[in-house]
Amino acid sequence: MVQVTFRVRCQNTQPGEKVYVVGSGTKLGAWSPDSALMLSTGPQEFPTWSAAVTVPEGTLEYKFIVKRDDKKAPVRWEGVEGNRQLCVEGDSPLEVFATWGDTNEKVVAGSVEDVEGEGLYDPGEESDDSLQPPKGGYAYGGSSRPSAGGSSLDCLQL
Repeated sequence: MVQVTFRVRCQNTQPGEKVYVVGSGTKLGAWSPDSALMLSTGPQEFPTWSAAVTVPEGTLEYKFIVKRDDKKAPVRWEGVEGNRQLCVEGDSPLEVFATWGDTNEKVVAGSVEDVEGEGLYDPGEESDDSLQPPKGGYAYGGSSRPSAGGSSLDCLQL
């Protein structure tokens, strides 16, 4: 089992709405919005939402959604083509840094504290330039979907 922390920048929420991650496997709700993993935020963290979950090794497919707990509005699914994918291998914790609607995410082996101050992610910044790999080369960047060739570079090797 590997701990995965999801961090997503999502500014298009209204009061009463929350961001969730839903996807393959029971830990991400088995594609059921009612069972999705709720992310949290706060005055200091907004617009970044985050949560950690322990998942088995393998490939996770997922998307971010926005929903209201009172169900007064329909679930809003992230408008990206296909599903995001994350290859979970080894035993090091993973951190996923994403932006709602943009599949150019970063995945870091280890914790964000390991690369703190390295310019990895600044939730206060507005541009995608805030999603930078750390100087030590811990991050995998690029599309979250495997390339047509299915090369091992599409998956974080720990």
